[in-house]
Amino acid sequence: MDAQTSSRSSSPSTDHIQIVVNTTPGKSIPLKVSPTHTIANVLEFLSASITLPLDSKLVLAGKQLDPSTTVGELNLVESPTLNLFTPSQRNSQEPESSEITTTLSASQPSSSTATSGTSTPTSTKPAARKSNKPRCTKDGCKAPAQPIVGDCGFCQQRFCGKHRMLESHNCPGLADARQADKDRNTARLEHERTVTLRGL
Repeated sequence: MDAQTSSRSSSPSTDHIQIVVNTTPGKSIPLKVSPTHTIANVLEFLSASITLPLDSKLVLAGKQLDPSTTVGELNLVESPTLNLFTPSQRNSQEPESSEITTTLSASQPSSSTATSGTSTPTSTKPAARKSNKPRCTKDGCKAPAQPIVGDCGFCQQRFCGKHRMLESHNCPGLADARQADKDRNTARLEHERTVTLRGL
């Protein structure tokens, strides 16, 4: 009889233990489990109430519990609290914060963009002053006219050194100039002839 009593006392207790699992902030699920149940069994019990990702873990006092660990091995006190941890959900939430940061950075123009967007006054050279010097009146010629030597006495126009001759600027008084030159030559020859005759 004493041996049977000793054998019963040495066998593991099969009494159920009340635990609480925090699934999300502000939400918890109470469960009754046996000391022989493993952490994997506890996750199966939770999946009957909520949808669990495949990578769900249970955490006790900041330490992740191995799925093969039994409830009895944890030496839990009365009404212990476990926390549900899901790495995939945590990773999926992190890009949201990065997207917010990216959005904020995109909405703020960078210093280079702000600098390029600012209109900078361009230096403009003052307009060249037009020269008051007279130009050659020959069609198509922009050269400065030469004073005195460029003045034509027949057409009363002023020309550059290249077009100052009567033939160069097609002076309308060219015929008159040639006739006047011919008359001067004739008069000179006549004068020389008269002087020669007087000397005889």
